[in-house]
Amino acid sequence: MAKAKRRGPSLEDKYLGGEPNYHGVEFKDETEIRRAFHKASNYFNYFNNAKSNAPVVIQYAEKVLGYSKNDIAALKRVENWKLNQGNGNNIRCYNAGIPLDRLGVLDNINERIADLLKIGKKILKEIKAQPPKVVISPAQRMQKKVATTIMGDFDEIVVDKWMDGEFKDIKFPAYGLLTSHGIKGSGINMFRDRMTFELELVQDAYNKTCEQAVEAYSHISKGNKKKMITLLEKIIDDIDRLKLNNKSSRVPRAKKPKASDQQVSKLQYKEDDVENKLTSINPILIPGKERLFVYNTKTRKLTEYFTTSTKGFEVGGTSIKNFCDKSSKTAKLRKPEDMLPHVLTLAPTKIKKQVWDNITTKITAPNGRINKDCILLRVL
Repeated sequence: MAKAKRRGPSLEDKYLGGEPNYHGVEFKDETEIRRAFHKASNYFNYFNNAKSNAPVVIQYAEKVLGYSKNDIAALKRVENWKLNQGNGNNIRCYNAGIPLDRLGVLDNINERIADLLKIGKKILKEIKAQPPKVVISPAQRMQKKVATTIMGDFDEIVVDKWMDGEFKDIKFPAYGLLTSHGIKGSGINMFRDRMTFELELVQDAYNKTCEQAVEAYSHISKGNKKKMITLLEKIIDDIDRLKLNNKSSRVPRAKKPKASDQQVSKLQYKEDDVENKLTSINPILIPGKERLFVYNTKTRKLTEYFTTSTKGFEVGGTSIKNFCDKSSKTAKLRKPEDMLPHVLTLAPTKIKKQVWDNITTKITAPNGRINKDCILLRVL
């Protein structure tokens, strides 16, 4: 059987390369920094926009600048395009390990965010000054919908004819009308309760179990009351059939993944390690990616997480989720100073040859947990 041809690199890979990662790189001078900054800016500008960059700016203000919860709430009121302008991709470059402070870019970012904070606080102040909106609860909204749709149909098709003395051959397509009006759940129950109330009232008049009901329907013959009861019972049967069908066809709601900044908010990791000259990447980069390298400075264990999930990695609490047990691996490094530079710079296939194939200690499956001794080396 012929082997399937491996797909070559995409145009993006060919001309833009992989996602920039300069953690652990020592720049000789500002010229090298500017060159790396220019290359990384082109990459992030191609793959991101104002919407995707806004959470990155918010994360930077919270984690790096130490903005309070009230400040973050104010920043979130600012439009995405304003948050992104001059900040979004530059902060991504900073998160990728480029020392923007040596170019003065970081100071400009901080000043712009401070100005945006003033705008956000002004917006919040204007919102608080506005009179409170009259909020209609979902139940009240549904009551109004039922009253103006299906109850209006019932009055027109049924009650008006009863008022005119017509009781024979009246048909009310409750199932079809409820469906066409898009009434579900609580709305169906509201209409059923109303029909049940009407049915019990007519039944009391027919069976003479309530004097008030007997008096209210005294102008209607017993035979016509029986026709009213039959029609109302059929309407209730249609309602119950619709409820049963809706229940059997209901699809469980798919759980929506949390935003990257929310996923990593409780993640515990080591930001930098002076002894090994290592700095962690920003954990906000992890969700959605398919390969992650982690180094535990205490146990000297290198871990490579890999996922085949279309959603990529997810982070829950202090753990990496959605990783593949068979493809992911961890092992203790005898000479981390020789191995780790390869992990930071080489492609995954070359990392396998230069690192994993040369490891003499036992390689096992990782457990997904990240702690305060772990450096987040690289994500792809």
